[in-house]
Order: sequence, then structure tokens, then C-alpha cells
Amino acid sequence: MRFLSLNTKLTIIAATVLTIVLSVAGYFTINLSVQRAYSKIEESLNDTLLGAARNTDGDALEELGLLVPSYDPNTDYDSTSYQAKIAPAMSTTLYQDQIRWLDTIHEINPHAYPYLFVKGPLPHQVIFVADEWALDPANRERATEFGEYYIADYRGELLDLAFQQPTLFTIIDPSEIPAYNYSGDVIAYLRDYNFAQMGNLYTYQDVWGEWVSGYAPVRNSQGQIVGAIGIDYEADYVRATQRAIARELLITFTITYLILLVAVALVTRTVTTPLKRLTHAMSIAATGSYDQDVSALTRMRIKDEISVMADVFQQLLSYAVEREQELLEQIPNYPIIVDRIKTDEQVAKMFTEPFLRRLHEKLPDIRKRAALRREKNHSD
Repeated sequence: MRFLSLNTKLTIIAATVLTIVLSVAGYFTINLSVQRAYSKIEESLNDTLLGAARNTDGDALEELGLLVPSYDPNTDYDSTSYQAKIAPAMSTTLYQDQIRWLDTIHEINPHAYPYLFVKGPLPHQVIFVADEWALDPANRERATEFGEYYIADYRGELLDLAFQQPTLFTIIDPSEIPAYNYSGDVIAYLRDYNFAQMGNLYTYQDVWGEWVSGYAPVRNSQGQIVGAIGIDYEADYVRATQRAIARELLITFTITYLILLVAVALVTRTVTTPLKRLTHAMSIAATGSYDQDVSALTRMRIKDEISVMADVFQQLLSYAVEREQELLEQIPNYPIIVDRIKTDEQVAKMFTEPFLRRLHEKLPDIRKRAALRREKNHSD
């Protein structure tokens, strides 16, 4: 039968239990940490929105909204004619101050790309008036144009809420979509934009990347809501945060696992080493060598099963030695005992012969006659 040491067994059992416990704990800890990170990102997005909306010049935004061209559903916002039409408005101090303010927000938080918009004449319609991307020549095509009208294909009510309260972008169950009576293939829209949940936030993809978004109302000096500010957060930043947390926790748990595994190995060795010494002494004693000393195992400050076993084994060794000594002292008497036994056996065998058996039967009469002769001679 294959031998497997107790030390190995205990190490394997401890390592298995440790692996299961740390794996479960690591899984829940990483998930909890990621959820906390999402909450912090959500909180940061909310704080950025509130701060940006509070410090946006609402009076200037209201005046800028009056400079946008009238709505024409056939407008080509990239055309030269349209660019010429909006050029005077974009050269005003009103526009330049707003675009610089958006750039300041982006500098404060490089992962945030803000834009300003006002209400349009149609339901769920907004009009963009300034966009941070307009300041980036390499990515100018990402920017919305001044005076660009936009109607959301999906969750347009979120843009309506942007003019009422701070709102983060979320999605609804596809089964609820028909209730909104959106035009177009909304299911395809959802599929194309690849919406995904990220904590309480939802990411979406477009040709420029993956994003999470939020909106907040902007008020003028009279406290009236005159527009809104939107901020698109790079989802890659959110996912990078998630990966960084998961990586750090994985490293931490791996180091902890290795340290605990070494500690378990040391503890099991501490337990099994005395057992090895005791079993080794027992193996030698089984061959007849009783001069084994396990007294060191009995002199522990705190008694345990090993020390008790060693104490009992030491007593057994002492008894075996004493018994062996007694047997050695009795060896000289063994020949006499053996000779007497042989003599009795031989005498018994002799009396089995016919002559000796008859002689033995007549012996009482012979002894009686001999006694009578001695008495007669004594009387004469």
C-alpha cells in the first residue's frame, strides 16, 4: 500500500480548504470593490455634473440659444453653407466663453467631455450649442455643431429629465420599448450601440468609443432652467479602474495565499515532527532495541496528545527493559528445570516396561516382609 505522510496529508487538506476559502472571499471582495469603484465613479460623475452646471453662465447660455438657426429637418450640418451660416454666432464672446468653460471642465477631469444644449421645439429634441470636441482639431468630426438639432432614438425622456434634475444615462428592459412608440428600429439601435450595465451606470458604444453619460440642468441668474450640460465619460477609464482594482486585489490575495500556505506548512511540520520522532522510536523498539529515549517529547510546557502518547510509550519501554532483565536472570535455572522434566519423563517411560511394572506391583509386599524380618531380628 502506498505511504503518504501525515505532513503531506495535512498540507494538502489545508491548501485545499485555503484555496476554496480565499477563492470565495476573493470573488466577493473583488466584486464588492468593483461595485464600490462604480459607486465612486458615479459619485464623481454626479459631482462633476453638479459643479459644471452650477458654474455655467446660464444667462450667456440663454442668449446663445437665441442665435441658433431655425429648425430644418433637411439641414446638412457638415455643409459649407451651414458652416457659413453659424460662423458669426461662433465668433461671439458668448460662444467663446462657453467653449472655454467646457475646456476648463475637461482639464479638471480629462476623462470628461462636456457639451451644452438647450430645448428644441419638438418632443425629446435638443439643440447643441457648444461641444468640447470642437477644440480638438484632430477629432473635430466628433463634435456636434452649433445649432445642431437632435432627437434621441432611444430614451429621449432622459434628455427631457436633463432640464429638470441631474440624470445619469440608463436603459430599460427591451420589453418596455414599445410603450415609448419610438420611430425606427429601436431593437437594432440597442444592438448596434452595444449597451452594457456597469454598476448603476450603463455604457454604450458609438463610432467614437464606449461611454457613460450624465446630464444636469443649467439655471440663469433668475433661477430659471435655460438649458443643460451633458458629460460623456470614457468607459475605458471606468473599465481600466475595474481592471486595476481586480489586478491589485488578485496580487494581494495571491501573496496572502502563499504566505498562509507557507504558514500552514510550518504549522503542520510543527505538529508532525514530534510524531515522526515517536513513530521512528516505535519502529526501532519493534526490532527489540528498547533503549529509545523520547523523554524530550514528554517535557512540553503544555501537554497534548503527542506528549501523553510519548509518556505512555516511555513507560512501556521501561517495562519491557525490566521484563527482559528478569528473563535474563532466570536463564541459569532453565537447565535444572529441563533436566527434572526429562527425568520424570524417563521414569514414567521405564514403568511402562512389563518386568518393571510387575516389580512395581509387588513392591508393597516385599516392603512388608522386609519390615517383619527387621522386627523379628530386633526381638531376638
